[in-house]
Amino acid sequence: ASTVEDCQNILETAQKYGRILGTGYNYRFYPAVVKARDLIDQNRIGKIISVKSFAGHPGGPEFTHHWVHDPEIMGGGALMDNGIHLADLLLYFLGEATEKHGFSTSNVWNFGDSEDNGFILAKTKEGRIGTLHASWSEWGGYHFDVEILGTEGKIKLSYPPMMTVLVERPVGTAKKGKRQTFLFPMMQIKERLGSYRWTLEQSFIAEHLDFMNRVKG
Repeated sequence: ASTVEDCQNILETAQKYGRILGTGYNYRFYPAVVKARDLIDQNRIGKIISVKSFAGHPGGPEFTHHWVHDPEIMGGGALMDNGIHLADLLLYFLGEATEKHGFSTSNVWNFGDSEDNGFILAKTKEGRIGTLHASWSEWGGYHFDVEILGTEGKIKLSYPPMMTVLVERPVGTAKKGKRQTFLFPMMQIKERLGSYRWTLEQSFIAEHLDFMNRVKG
């Protein structure tokens, strides 16, 4: 859906006909994200305090397909391009946001209603804070990263390269925490032999299998 109205129509249709509805966010199935979720479920960083997220690429008419800049198709710019994946991951780790504020800028590419930088500040009823920045002016090339801060440590996940870093706070102290890095060498090899599309394909496969399992109960 590219508008709130279209999205509401999808929800109402699924409810009317008793169908199972899912959102397709393949980033949830990236190894770095799966590992971060597992570490959180193991209570390795305690209670979550905040989540900071970023995704960006250089943007521009030569970097993306023309339809990405068309608000009639996309419903927006960087926030609908990179930002939707970030928003899903932000809520995946943060929880439901009850207070949200958004900002955007369009002073780089001048694509009209398609912003080249979008920002969101969110807060849950428990007081957890989340930030999001989606960019079409990341001059270093495409990458995304999410940092999850907890009472007993933090987790940072990023791509490329696919990586999850865990820092655990020493019990009862404010000293520098113990750092542990999780790499995914087989994925790196497959990407070198093929391309980044191998990672995308695997995440789409995992996403669809997950949806099928949920439909089955």
